[in-house]
Amino acid sequence: MEIVIKHLLKKYNQKTVLDIPHLHVRKGQITGLLGDNGCGKSTLLKIIGGLDFDYEGEVLYDSLHFKKENRQIIGMVSQNPYLFKRSVYENIEYPLKVRGIEKDKRKEIVNQFLQNMYIEGISSQRADTLSGGEAQKVALARVLAAAPKILLLDETTSNIHEEAVLIIEKELKAYHQSTGCTIIFVTHNQAQAKRFCGACIHLDLPRK
Repeated sequence: MEIVIKHLLKKYNQKTVLDIPHLHVRKGQITGLLGDNGCGKSTLLKIIGGLDFDYEGEVLYDSLHFKKENRQIIGMVSQNPYLFKRSVYENIEYPLKVRGIEKDKRKEIVNQFLQNMYIEGISSQRADTLSGGEAQKVALARVLAAAPKILLLDETTSNIHEEAVLIIEKELKAYHQSTGCTIIFVTHNQAQAKRFCGACIHLDLPRK
C-alpha cells in the first residue's frame, strides 16, 4: 500500500513536532526512517498507524484517507512492545482467534512463527517474563500473524542482542518477499538501514 503525506503539521502545546510538506512511501518497499532524537519519528508512525488524528494536512493510503477498516491491515511494533500476561503461544495466536481462524489452522501458523523465530522452547512461558530480544520476537510474530499490508516498526531492534536482530531481519525480509507488505522501519543504525532497507527517509528537526 502506497502512503503519501501532504502538508503535515503536528504540534504539542503550540510546539511544532512535525512539519512535513510532502513525503512518499512506495508501495511494497522497506523504507528506513532516520533522524535525530526529537524529530518526530515515533509521532509520525502513530499518525500513519491511525493512532493520532490531531494534526493538520493529509495522510493518504493508495490515494484514500484513513478508514476504520485500515486498522485491520496495519501492524505496529514499538521498542518496548506490550505483550499480554499469557503464554508466548497465546500471544501469537490472539490475532488469529480474533479473526475467527479455525483451531488447526491457528496451530499451524503459530508453530511456524515459533520455529522461524527460534522460540519454540519458550512457547509456554509467560510473555511478561521474557528478555528484550525474546519479547520483540514474540511481538513481531503476533503482528505478522495478522497478515498486515502496512508494517510500522519503531526501533524494534534497538538494545537487543545481535543474534536476535538478525533473526528478526530475516523473518521480516521473508514476510516482505512473500506478501509485498509496505514496511516503515525506524532506526538510528545507519549500517542497518543500508543493509535492510530499500530506501531511506531522513526527518529533520522542525524549525523553531
